[in-house]
Amino acid sequence: MLELMLFGSTFIAVFSLGLQSLNVNQGHYWAAAGTSILISSGHVLLYRYMPEAAAVQVLAYYAGGITGITSSMWVHARTLGRKRLATLEAQERRIAHAVLDRLQDQRIDQVALLLQHEERIAGAVTARILALANQHRTDIH
Repeated sequence: MLELMLFGSTFIAVFSLGLQSLNVNQGHYWAAAGTSILISSGHVLLYRYMPEAAAVQVLAYYAGGITGITSSMWVHARTLGRKRLATLEAQERRIAHAVLDRLQDQRIDQVALLLQHEERIAGAVTARILALANQHRTDIH
């Protein structure tokens, strides 16, 4: 029974420490305040029930820590961390589109510049290509 108590107290403490770290890094003030209470509770139980250090009790302590931190990562990714992931994915999509748009704009500009410098191409054709390039930019943005 003592081993189960040690496992539980370590699980609570380390689970809460993991959530605390993620909450602080992402600016979740209220969640960080709540996890501080859980951290303290886990530590109080641990200090109260682990005056001895038998091998089985140490194993329970380790097992509580391992399952506590991995569980906190799993829970956070499916709760408070979900919004951050969606925001990051949206930012990545916007950046990718902006890069592709700029690459296309550069290619069109390069072709138009080559055509402007080519003496065999009439000015009207070059003007039409520049107009199409500008229209393409407007359509994208």
